[in-house]
Amino acid sequence: MRLPTKISNRPRSASLEEQFAPNVDRKWAGDLLLEMRMQGVDGARIGSVLAEVDSHCAESGESAQSAFGDPAVYAASLDLPSNTHMTRDMLRAVFPVMVQLVGMLLILWSFTDWRRGEPFELTAGSVLLAAVLVGEIALLALCAQRVVRFVVKRPVWSVVVFMVHTGILAVPAVLWTTSVAEFQPMWGLGVGTAAMAAGIGWEFIARAGTQTPDDPIESPFDDGGSSREPGGRGKALKVLLTFQTPIVTALFLVITWWFTR
Repeated sequence: MRLPTKISNRPRSASLEEQFAPNVDRKWAGDLLLEMRMQGVDGARIGSVLAEVDSHCAESGESAQSAFGDPAVYAASLDLPSNTHMTRDMLRAVFPVMVQLVGMLLILWSFTDWRRGEPFELTAGSVLLAAVLVGEIALLALCAQRVVRFVVKRPVWSVVVFMVHTGILAVPAVLWTTSVAEFQPMWGLGVGTAAMAAGIGWEFIARAGTQTPDDPIESPFDDGGSSREPGGRGKALKVLLTFQTPIVTALFLVITWWFTR
């Protein structure tokens, strides 16, 4: 989940916790920030809560853990207004990704057969793989809060789960080789490219249609004039994220070409 910032006259290298709650334990402040973002609390309210906690800790000398308890419980107790449409928004955001993913799989499978000079054979295992991946993306969107919380708090286990999951997912694709359809690789490349382009176009249209602004975390002590447009790096990152699927596809195509020379 994206955690944009709005900062005035502060070091760019400082973390969010250091910028908005320098007198609070960094981990505690980070957990509180994460919980509020998970609830869909807007950036201005997050900044106010962090400032209040920081002020109390600075004046009393207490730790945030002693004064406010567990950050997740404290965030829930605040009963702050939140975005009630987060799940719907997440699903809308991943639909174009699903289309791009299907396009990527078709391109990679077709390209491999084209390089080998063989017809493209769509197997039952491949169809199952694509269906499971699309379903999992939708499930991740529905359970985004739990997934992000698990990844942040248990990064090592997240990597282990991902690796095990990837290995299990590859089994039916390798073993279930019953042919479902067979056609020229160029058809697969064409359909896959069209799906990829459609997914990217859909994503651009969805973003332009919603016109959802960034929700920066704001300190209540800012003068209101410190808001900035995304810098060059921020814009470059957005473009990179938008085209991440075709970029990954291109990398796999280069690898496939190299090993099938």
